[in-house]
Amino acid sequence: MPAFHLMVAQPTVGMYVLCITGLTACVMVFQGAMPAFVAELFPHDTRTACIAIVHNLTFAVLAGLSLMICTWIAN
Repeated sequence: MPAFHLMVAQPTVGMYVLCITGLTACVMVFQGAMPAFVAELFPHDTRTACIAIVHNLTFAVLAGLSLMICTWIAN
């Protein structure tokens, strides 16, 4: 939230670039190690199938419920 406060307090192009770069660096720290972490969760023989099932089920649930939640919030 401090990055968004800085962008509102000083709305310059340089501040936008600095804040977006900082936020991107934070995401990169977590997402950089994610493939190695996920690869170690499953045995070698079933790794691809397990990752695909988990990935697709997660997106199916989230995408399926997102319209219902948005409609509920709007009403």
